[in-house]
Order: sequence, then structure tokens, then C-alpha cells
Amino acid sequence: SIGVESGEKMNVVMQNYPNVFPAMFVNFIKVGEDSGNLDTALLYARDYMESSNNLKKQVRSTVIPKVLQLITLDIENWFMKYWYIPTSIVAILVGIFFFVINTPKGRYNWDKFKLTCPVVGTLINNITVHKFFQAMLLNLKNGMRIQESLEVSRNVTSNYYFLSAIELAKVNVIAGTSWITPFEEKKLFKPMVSQMVGVGMQTELSTMMEKVNEYIQSEVDESLERFKKVLPEVTYSFVGIALIAFTIVILVPLVIVYMGGFIDMP
Repeated sequence: SIGVESGEKMNVVMQNYPNVFPAMFVNFIKVGEDSGNLDTALLYARDYMESSNNLKKQVRSTVIPKVLQLITLDIENWFMKYWYIPTSIVAILVGIFFFVINTPKGRYNWDKFKLTCPVVGTLINNITVHKFFQAMLLNLKNGMRIQESLEVSRNVTSNYYFLSAIELAKVNVIAGTSWITPFEEKKLFKPMVSQMVGVGMQTELSTMMEKVNEYIQSEVDESLERFKKVLPEVTYSFVGIALIAFTIVILVPLVIVYMGGFIDMP
């Protein structure tokens, strides 16, 4: 409040507190101040934040209890005896994984996998697209052009693969071609979404964006229900694969070494 009272714009002051005010919220305030419609921008920002928070709560309340309920295998005694073996293997694998995803190419491929892998990827992609179109709709209603709206809406995600599509879309707008094409080529938009946005570009884009948002919300709900149904099978599959791999790689060699030593004894 001190900064605002001293003459600074509200969005400039908010940028100093990134842990309190998300980047998307600050962008809405900036658009509202620049256009003279701060009250409208605040309402849009509030609706966006409430919708985003409700979606996060819905995902967390659905997924986390399921995972905790399914992982109940009793292997405590084994880990107490041979704790150093799986710990070392996991530490090495985790180290390699984080090293790879911290490289630009590794991060890009990992983010691509998160959006395109079966079941989970569908859910994550639908949520990301939903947040993106929510931001686009609010920006367009605030009078922003497509290129500016794309630039502001990129703050809804940190996924490199999705961000690369936004950057290509901005280039297409400058070149006078379709900004939807990069999202189609990267398989981020479903054909129905692309068709609806295409129609909106020929008529009233903001009105069509509202319908697109409703459609994507239904896709989020459907993919969330699908994920809840397959979660037990996916979890058991991963646990089974891990146990089989552990048996082949570690237990079998240990048994062979032990039995070999026993047989060779005089």
C-alpha cells in the first residue's frame, strides 16, 4: 500500500511479492490499469484464481488418497535388512534423472512426455489447455490482441513443450498465419478445440472461447474420472515391474553366489 500511495502502479508493487501475487494475477491488474478497467480486471482475476484453486483441490483430493491407499505392500523387514541396496540404486537413478531433466533438451522431452503419455498425460494436458484458454478469454475480454494475449497467457504454465507451442503461435501471428497450427502439430489441441477456435476467428473469438472453455472443462472432468478408474491398475503394474526387476537384478545373483559358495565347500 505504501508503494501505491507514493504513486507507483498497483501491478508494479505486486511484482515485488511473487509469493503472494501469481504472475497471471499481476498481468490482469496491469491490463486493467493500462486500459482503465481495473475493476473489471480484478473481477476477471478473482474468477480465474478461484477456478484454478478449485481445480487444484479437486485433483489433489482425488489422486493423493488413492495412491496412499494402494501402496500397502508389507516389505518393511526386507528393507530393514538390505536398506543400502535399494537406497543406492534409487539414489543413482534419481541423480541421473535430475541431471538429464535439468538440461534444456532433457527438460523439453520430459515436459513433452508429461503432456503426451497415456492416461496421466491426457489429464495434465487437459488441465493445462483449460488454464490457457481461461487466460486467453480474460485477456481478450480486456481488449488485448491475440499476440499480446498469447504473451500474457504463457504464464499459466512452466511446461517447456507447451511454451514452445505458444512461442511458435506468436511467430505465426506476426507472419499472418494461424496461431492454432503449432498446438495442432504438437497434438496439444483436440480436433474439436481447433475447429471451434477456427470458427471463432471468423466470427466472435471471445464468445467462442467461452464455449471452448466449457468443452475443455467437460474433458477435464472426463479424464479425471478415467484416471481414477485406471489408477489401481497402473499402480499395481508399476509395483509389479519394480519387484520383478529387483528380483532379477539383485536377488537372483545373490542366491547364485550363495549357493555356489555352498556347493564348492569341501
